[in-house]
Formats: sequence, structure tokens, C-alpha cells
Amino acid sequence: MKSRLPLLKAERREPKSCSRRLEHANLITTQHRIATKPSKMLLQQAQEASVVNYVNVCAVTLLFYDTLINIEDEVNCIWRQKWSLTKYVYIASKYLAFVDSGLTLDILFRRGQSPEECFHKYTAITYVLIIGMVLAEIILLLRTWAIWALSRWILIYLVVIDSAFTIYGLSKLHHSLGGFQFARESPLPSLRPCFPEFLLHTNGIYIDYVCIMLAECNILALTLWRGIVQWRGCDNTLINIFYRDGIMYFVCLFVISGVNVLLYTTQNRTMDWMLLVEPQRIAHAILAARLVLNVR
Repeated sequence: MKSRLPLLKAERREPKSCSRRLEHANLITTQHRIATKPSKMLLQQAQEASVVNYVNVCAVTLLFYDTLINIEDEVNCIWRQKWSLTKYVYIASKYLAFVDSGLTLDILFRRGQSPEECFHKYTAITYVLIIGMVLAEIILLLRTWAIWALSRWILIYLVVIDSAFTIYGLSKLHHSLGGFQFARESPLPSLRPCFPEFLLHTNGIYIDYVCIMLAECNILALTLWRGIVQWRGCDNTLINIFYRDGIMYFVCLFVISGVNVLLYTTQNRTMDWMLLVEPQRIAHAILAARLVLNVR
């Protein structure tokens, strides 16, 4: 009888030992899941940051390439001509793109920047971007005014509409930038030195792109209306260039603006919202410049 007591005690201890092993295994599994989840998120953010970097570098490269291949036409048609409103706006629109491109590459790649420096630089980039796109819109406005035979009423209408969109967009932009912050220490210092921490009111930035889309739709509608009513069946080469370039460029800019609206409203918690911000600005600079050069 006494000899069976140790066996009974061992049998009673065995379930407790098994339960402890099971608890230990569950604890290890839980810790693994906790450790794996941030690493998966970090990997996804690294992939998104890499794509954003590649797209922005390609856009800046395209800006330099377009400038080089058109430098002769630009010198002859712009720089050697008398100073006018079109020349001022052309130069400001085209060459401000190099300023915000440099700032964009700096904020994407230069390490060792403080959150405050990142925020101030991002704010400067955003305002320079908007100013550059407004300048490109002025080129489109002047072009549309020319199509309408320099009509005073068309000019007043376009100035009022575009000014309203610009003022409203800038007011929303100022409010939205207040919700943007950068992390003290970036988890991706090589890929994203200025790491966006969170967005509170930044969703409102999409309204600026909606305003740009509406302004471009307004100009496109006036262009098509004038073409259908007065220039239908016209064989004039200059008029054909006006409409061919205008419609094609408007569609391109409208599509890019639409994609930016989608990215800001659906991907504002990822890195993807930064994908086409600078490329859209560069597209405005290049296409607006082409509209001027192609008719000179």
C-alpha cells in the first residue's frame, strides 16, 4: 500500500505539469504574435516607402529630361522674347518645380532631420506645390481666354471662378496641415527619415485636388464649347494644335488629380498618399509648358 503512494502522487502532479507546459506554450505563441505584427506592419511600410521614393525620383528625372530636350525651343520661344505675363508665368511655373522637387527629395532621403524640421519643410513643399499648380492653371486660363478671342467677360468669369477655388483650397490646406506630425525617431531611417506619425485633419487636403479638378473641368468645358460652336470643321493647323493638346493634357491632369483624391481619402493611414503629390506638380509644370511651346 505504501509503495503505491508515490505513484499516485506522481500521477496527481502530472496534470499540473502538463497545464504549466501548455500555459508556457500559449505565452510564447502570444509573444510571437505580438512581435510579428509590428514587424509585418513595418515591412509593409518599408515597401510603400520604397515605391513612393522610386515614383518621385522618376518624376524628378522626367522633369530634367523634358527640360533638356526642349531647351532649344524654350530659349528661342521664351527667353529671347519680350517680357510679358505669359513669359513671367511660364518661367515661374516651370522652374519652381525644380525648387519643390529638390525639397521633396531632401525630405524623402536626408537623414538626421528633427520632427520640427520635417514639418516645416513639408509645409513649405505643400505651399510651393500649390502655388506652382496655380501658376500652371493661369497658363491654362490664358490659353482659354485666347480661344475665346480675348473676351473680357470670359476673362472675368475665369478669374472669379479660379480665384474662388484657390482661396477656398488654401484655407482648407492651412487647417489640414495642423493635423500632421512626424515621429521623433523614424523606424525606417534609411527609407523614410521624416516618418509621418499620424494625420488628424489631413484628410481635408484632398479638397485642394477636388478644387483643381473642378477648375480644369471648367476650362475644358469652355474649350470644348468654343470648339464645337465656332471651330468645327476648321482646317487651321494652329487651332487643331490648340484643341489636340488642350484636350489630351486636360484629361491627363484630371486623371492624376482624381487618383490623388482617392489616395488622400482611402490611403491616408499608409505611405501611399505621398505617391503622386510631387508627380502631379511636375505634370502640371511640363504639360503647361508644352501648351505654350507648341503654339509658338
